Amino acid sequence: MSKFDFGERRTQECPKGSTHVLKSSFADPGSDTQAVTGLFCYNQNLGTGAFFAIGKKALGDHYLHKVGNDHRFVRRWTHIVHIPILSAASPLPHTDNLLLFYEAASGTAEVYATDGNGNLNLRKRYRGWRTYWTQIIGGQFGKANLIFYDALNRAGAFYTLNKSGDIQFIEGWS
Repeated sequence: MSKFDFGERRTQECPKGSTHVLKSSFADPGSDTQAVTGLFCYNQNLGTGAFFAIGKKALGDHYLHKVGNDHRFVRRWTHIVHIPILSAASPLPHTDNLLLFYEAASGTAEVYATDGNGNLNLRKRYRGWRTYWTQIIGGQFGKANLIFYDALNRAGAFYTLNKSGDIQFIEGWS
């Protein structure tokens, strides 16, 4: 099992067999989870994933618990990327957490929004993407929040993804 340091002098384990692990504040801090740090753990061999949160039993006593149910996917995703999208919308500024799932063999991608309660809501489905992306990285890169990279051809592209799941090409390089 993989262990992860959450900066709270504790390490936690993801479920056995997890092939992809994303760290973020997936759980709603106002919910009964009382968590700000969480994980999305995915097992590519089984096609299943689940959200986990760090909870507090008592002062200094942290534990990892599942938030929501397991998610079962038809595809065996090769890449899963977290894209936080800051929103200044009323009444309070907040972050929309999106997950981009990509299957290299078929060139299929799906964009899901998380709701803080362990649920995934499909925003968009894409087919016909290039099948040779070796890396997909989420972050803030000027106007873009995604980098796609093809190691074999040493080529890449910047894209931006909005909270509706729409993706827009910004620029590429080779």
